[in-house]
Amino acid sequence: MMLARYEVVDLIMGKQKETSLGVQKITTDFKTFTPELQAALRVYQGNLLCSGAYIGSDMRCKADTAFTRQVLHYEYRTHHATRNGKVRVALPGQQISGKEFSLVMEQNPTILPTENPDAIRPAGKNAKTCVRYDDSGLGAGVQYEENGHKQLIYSFPLESLEQFEPFYENAIMWLTK
Repeated sequence: MMLARYEVVDLIMGKQKETSLGVQKITTDFKTFTPELQAALRVYQGNLLCSGAYIGSDMRCKADTAFTRQVLHYEYRTHHATRNGKVRVALPGQQISGKEFSLVMEQNPTILPTENPDAIRPAGKNAKTCVRYDDSGLGAGVQYEENGHKQLIYSFPLESLEQFEPFYENAIMWLTK
């Protein structure tokens, strides 16, 4: 997997998580960060935007947690991190700082719902909480920057936001400035 030619990579994980279906099934499917993707991200030097409802709870074995800490600079905290689906941008200096955004939490015909998003927290220096769930105060996003390399990791699918465009535009502007 060659990512080096891209200035920004946007990983859209949605509600993807590892599953094992069937009685005789030995392998699992739909892992958020497969070993192949982990290897590609370990060497990627560009900027990364990643979002998904289960990017924490799907990464709980020792090797996976080492990857999220060392490469993506976040740790899993808990699941069911919000009841009302409101998120607030927490870092000053962001164009949308302090603004509240709403996640769609129930089935509907137009927007992917997020019923039980994870909470994450920063891991290591240069990583900061950039978005919080409004009702619980738990981290919903981690921003990382070091040596010209930037990452925004969100523990909810961006496509679940009712106000997707301004949130996404702000993320892309920060990653490319």
